[in-house]
Amino acid sequence: MQAAEALVQPLVYEGFGLPIVEAMACGCPVVASDIPVFHEVANEAAVFVPPRDAGALGRTLAELARSPSHRTELSWAGLQRSRQLSWDRTAAATLEVYDEALRCTRLPAAPPPSAARKRSV
Repeated sequence: MQAAEALVQPLVYEGFGLPIVEAMACGCPVVASDIPVFHEVANEAAVFVPPRDAGALGRTLAELARSPSHRTELSWAGLQRSRQLSWDRTAAATLEVYDEALRCTRLPAAPPPSAARKRSV
């Protein structure tokens, strides 16, 4: 990806956008659909185009091809953004969510086995 002029993601739906993170980590400029997940992943480090607008995508790619300085800006912005995203941070955030879910759904403790036997006798 380091030799690519840009990564183009003209998708209507995406679960997370891992290819965008990988491209940014390689310093590859990103052009992506203007959908929430891509904004969350790339933040300001990508050029966003309306989904299903082939004309806008074509104009954006042509502008990017003519502007080495814009590609360089996107490359640096992507490198910086990718450093903010890591598997360690993802794992820590996921663990926090699970801990919170467990705190909210804890059932009362069961009585000790000896108490249960006394009731049944």
